[in-house]
Order: sequence, then C-alpha cells, then structure tokens
Amino acid sequence: GDFLRPTAVLFNGGVFKSDLLRERLLKIIGNWFDEGETPAPLSGEHDLENAVARGAAYYGYTKSHGGVRIRGGTARAYYIGIETAGLAIPGAPRPLRAVCVAPQGMEEGTESEVPGKEVGMVGGTPARCLFFSSTVRGDDRVGTTWARWTTDDLVESEPIELTLTSESAGEDPFVPVRFISRVTELGMFELWCHSTRSDDQWKMEFNIREHD
Repeated sequence: GDFLRPTAVLFNGGVFKSDLLRERLLKIIGNWFDEGETPAPLSGEHDLENAVARGAAYYGYTKSHGGVRIRGGTARAYYIGIETAGLAIPGAPRPLRAVCVAPQGMEEGTESEVPGKEVGMVGGTPARCLFFSSTVRGDDRVGTTWARWTTDDLVESEPIELTLTSESAGEDPFVPVRFISRVTELGMFELWCHSTRSDDQWKMEFNIREHD
C-alpha cells in the first residue's frame, strides 16, 4: 500500500521509437496497481537514439563543473563475511560476522574506507569470499558489524574467489589487509584489499545493477 506509484515514464534507447513497445510498457506499469492508472510519457525532446550518450556526457560535465545531478545510489547495502579469530573446533565452522562495506544508497563514483581491525587473508591459494546484501538495513553504515542475522535481514550472494599473490609477502602465508569499497560510474561494486605491510592491493568486483 505504501509503494510509490510512477506518474511518468522517461523513454530512452532507440528500441522505444516503436509506438507499440511504448504503449505496451505503459500498460504493463499501469497493471501493477488495482486502479490500472497508466503513467504518462514525459514531455520534451525525445532524442531516443542519442539519449544515453548525451546523458553520459552531461553526467561527466556535472562531475567536473557542477550542476543538477539525479542522485540514486545502490538499492542494497553490501556486506562481506569474515570468520572470527579463535581456536578451530574440528567439524565446526568458525563463527561468521557480516561487515557492511557499502551502505544502501552509496552513490556511483564514491569510495569509502572500511573501519575496524585488520583482516588476515591467506596468500598464494584461492580464497572464497562470502558476500551478503540487504534491502532492509537502510541505517547501517560502513563498518557496521552483525554477529547474528536472519535471511530476512541479509541475503547471501554468490561468493567471489580471490588469490592474493605477492612477491613481498615473504614466507608468512597470512596477509593483513584493510578494505576500501568503491561504486563505479558503470555500476560495478569494487572491494579493494590493501595490504598493511606493503603497497600490494587486490580487487574484488561484481555488477550491482544485475543484483538489484
């Protein structure tokens, strides 16, 4: 009942030069609601084939010169799963914490250093990094940590494999790192692992628009 109802639709892309496709899309959106109210197409200049290119050029202009920019940000908050330190119990997994690395609404083109203690990662062998996301934890900030949660709070995403290779690591297989998260202008979420012992850094990334 609280769902925001769109009153207008901005068409973009050459495919919507077709009257049939435009009408069909408006009808589908209207069917989302009981009343069946069809939103109206936005008025103005409809340069559909060049709309994306012109929007990208204007976005670049506003980033360097200032101007009106639509702010959206990520639809979800993102978390990385980190095993807690302690004695290993045979047959039992280590307790897992979920650390927020990107809050809900983090804007494209921004980055943030994840506060907290160093995280030890094993170098030289593939490591599976667990990721979670949430559409309901809107108050979490970068560094917020959860020791317990339900599937209603956090949803597990596909894990990402990462191999830390370094000539400066020495014989110690454990590499202490700190995280820096970044959302690119193209909708890629990047989590950088920066070694605290050297200038080494490694990157994990996935497309947040596909997940949203």
